[in-house]
Amino acid sequence: MNYRSICPDCVHFHSEDTDEAPDEILRQGYDHRNPFDGDNGVLFTPRKPVDEAKMERIVNPPVSRNPKDW
Repeated sequence: MNYRSICPDCVHFHSEDTDEAPDEILRQGYDHRNPFDGDNGVLFTPRKPVDEAKMERIVNPPVSRNPKDW
């Protein structure tokens, strides 16, 4: 199952730098509006105004991310 990340909507996201981003943030849907160990204080900053409800659905999908729940 694939999950959408909020990363592409962030001013700090550069597709050529994806090897440097932790997998938990880039691919596993961690809500990087909150601090993450080792992020050096860099948090999600939207490129343009975002729909907060859409952001919530992305980082907290109605389906569990835990394969045991599938």
